[in-house]
Amino acid sequence: MKLSLSWVFDHIVADSAKVDINALVASFNKKVAEIEGVIPVNTAVEKLFLVNVDSINDSTIMVSCHELGTSFSLPVRTDGMVGAWYLVMMHPKGYGWATLQDIGGEQEGLMPALQYEETFKTGAWKKQFAAHDHIIIVDNKSITHRPDMWGHRGFAREIAAFLGYELKPMSALLHALPIHAVSDEQTIDTQTNIRITAPNHPGIKRFAAASFTQLHNQASQLCMAVRLARVGAKPIDALVDATNYVMFDLSQPLHAFDAASIATKKLQPSCAQRGQRLTLLDGQEVELTNEDLVITDGTAPIALAGVMGGLTTAVKNTTTAIVLEAALFDATTIRKTAARFKKRTEASARFEKSLDPAQNSIAIERFARILDGMNITYIAGDIYSFGTLPDATVLEVSHAYIEQELGTAIPVDRVVSILRALDCDVDVQSLECETIYTIKVPSWRATKDIRIPRDIVEEIARLYGYDVIPLQLPRKLTTVSDLHGLYQIRAIKHLLAFGQEMKEVYNYALYDHTFLQQLRWQPQQAIALQNPVSEHWQYMVTSLVPHLIKNVVQHHETHNQLRFFEYARIWPHTDQERSELAGIWYSKQSEISFYELKDSVLQLCAMLELSVTFVRLDAPQDPWFTPYQSASIMHNNQCIGTLGLINKSFIHHVLPQQSSGALFTLDGDFLRTYRAPQKRFTSLVKFPAVERDISMMVPCSATVDGVIAAVQQRVPGIKRIYLVDTFYKPEWQDKKSLTIRCLFQDEHKTLTGQEVDALCAQAVHALNALGAEVR
Repeated sequence: MKLSLSWVFDHIVADSAKVDINALVASFNKKVAEIEGVIPVNTAVEKLFLVNVDSINDSTIMVSCHELGTSFSLPVRTDGMVGAWYLVMMHPKGYGWATLQDIGGEQEGLMPALQYEETFKTGAWKKQFAAHDHIIIVDNKSITHRPDMWGHRGFAREIAAFLGYELKPMSALLHALPIHAVSDEQTIDTQTNIRITAPNHPGIKRFAAASFTQLHNQASQLCMAVRLARVGAKPIDALVDATNYVMFDLSQPLHAFDAASIATKKLQPSCAQRGQRLTLLDGQEVELTNEDLVITDGTAPIALAGVMGGLTTAVKNTTTAIVLEAALFDATTIRKTAARFKKRTEASARFEKSLDPAQNSIAIERFARILDGMNITYIAGDIYSFGTLPDATVLEVSHAYIEQELGTAIPVDRVVSILRALDCDVDVQSLECETIYTIKVPSWRATKDIRIPRDIVEEIARLYGYDVIPLQLPRKLTTVSDLHGLYQIRAIKHLLAFGQEMKEVYNYALYDHTFLQQLRWQPQQAIALQNPVSEHWQYMVTSLVPHLIKNVVQHHETHNQLRFFEYARIWPHTDQERSELAGIWYSKQSEISFYELKDSVLQLCAMLELSVTFVRLDAPQDPWFTPYQSASIMHNNQCIGTLGLINKSFIHHVLPQQSSGALFTLDGDFLRTYRAPQKRFTSLVKFPAVERDISMMVPCSATVDGVIAAVQQRVPGIKRIYLVDTFYKPEWQDKKSLTIRCLFQDEHKTLTGQEVDALCAQAVHALNALGAEVR
């Protein structure tokens, strides 16, 4: 956004020429917003001349310059009128029409026709011409939260506050008009008989209108045209320039309707009907939707509210009466409309920022004052306003709270002076040795900027000066973090990845509905998202296994063997969110051994010093496990997971029939929080141990754990027992061969051969009781 420094100082009791622009920019950047740059304007006024059009033909325009005492011809221009005054620029090769760029603007185009003044003939106008100025370029992003600063008045208020200047009262810039709050249809004047009707859409929060009759529209005023051009606007004529001037001055867009062009004599802000068409001021015809706000004549739209007016009711040179409207529209609705039609105008850019709800009537009074300054005669009607003002924002803040947040002491009178410089009403009370400020926030800061006590502290801090607050390193009370769970999971992943050559995968937290259909399985009681990003990703995962199977399906054609694992969160419907560790082994041709997978899980448990037992599952709860070839993983009678072979009937839709696989799932939260029993040193036994192997034939239904437990219960002298080998032949039918190793040791003496033989005999007797045939 661009601002004119001389224009800003129209609102301040000070001379802009005496201001150090570099110091002002530095202070503004520290205290208010980011100024991207300053462009000095130095117009070569000695090369500018005002000319009067004498005659016009097909290719040239003959003009007279009283200041030079000569006449000359210029190329024809489409807006040329006999008797009109225009600005010309002297060039090395002669004279040419002055452009907007010649007087400090950036837009292309010619300066418009100008109002006649007596000083034009003598050249005395050059002494009043603002040849020197500074155009301030402000970063729009830094003032998005400040709708008041999208006009020169808002910047003047800030500059006056931190430089200590006096801000001119708003009343001095207005032509006071009677204001009436209305709720029903209202005739705004008796000459035009224009009626305005209450808005019928919640996006039209406030709407004010007034009539200006017996007007004589004139050409642009030179001073106003120059200012508008320098801030990026294009001057057109006196009435249109006045509406734009108010917008850049107060950040309140206005729109003027030619009263004679409103055939129905009715003006109603409303919501558009789908399919309605409107020709805008730039000549483009748009097709409206029922999400667009418009101003209608009771039947058809005549303006796209908050964005651009319509061509049929545009102000013309012959306009003698206008209806001026100033509104407050919903910011989001205007932003969407501007984006839909690719019409982001100066007006829409301001409405998008949630404007001051109290300024629309003020803007109409400011417009009347500007017409007075241009010596345009008119009869102004009363202002009729629809919509109520929101309640004022009042905050109570203690002085102790301000000093605590600032981190430094600040005098009470300094706090009061800062807040009053920002036009806040401040009431100071002393209650029980505490100073309390009751602050009424002005309406132009209450829409989206100052809402909570901390916002007040921010206002005080930036004007008090961040550089004045003493530097102090922040203090933070640190505590010892428990990183046990983090390192536990890291160790598990390291073992699986490097010790067992498994690949870690990361899958989505949502089930892939397409793959589940291929798998012909649907989760039971899975949590469904209310607003899924896709119809294929609707349910939170209840297990990591389906995704691991999908990983195998994606890679099995290029690999004979695959091993994946994943540690992630799952969301069982009947339980809270929890973590799970799951792994899958896959072989395209050979069969995977259940015991090989079991050894893998035992390695993991051994690393964690976690004692587990396995209980066979005849009917697993999860369909991907094979009955009788799966087992629950138990720790102290608590199930912490499951392992087993993959049920081929479950995966035969997505994987070859001859392939095989195995799975394990473990409670991730249990693994993360589990702590191994604390180790304590015990004295080593001084006497040697004796090992004896016992081979036997046992029923296939007998488990190794059961065999070991039976021997340990009957023979207390055994220090340790573990499995050495197992073997099975088909011809043995329901029997298998086991070999266990027994470690005998006495803490007080060396065992003799006879004592060891006696212990072995007890072990054999215990095995026989189980039905074992010791060999």
